[in-house]
Amino acid sequence: MNKATVGFYFHVGKKLQDVLVLSDQSKLRIPVKKPGGTSNSERLVIVAKSLGEDEERHGSVSFPLE
Repeated sequence: MNKATVGFYFHVGKKLQDVLVLSDQSKLRIPVKKPGGTSNSERLVIVAKSLGEDEERHGSVSFPLE
């Protein structure tokens, strides 16, 4: 696996917030709270998958937003 071709997709709830590629070497800030708070079921989900047409999924992790 070439690390430069792996993207990390950041979702809050069902909305895609941003994609981080290791070769970018940039900082990423994701807002995790909406004004007025979040619903109990909302989660931050980070999905690692290959960039390009095949988008092979390598794994994911999720965190509840409280």
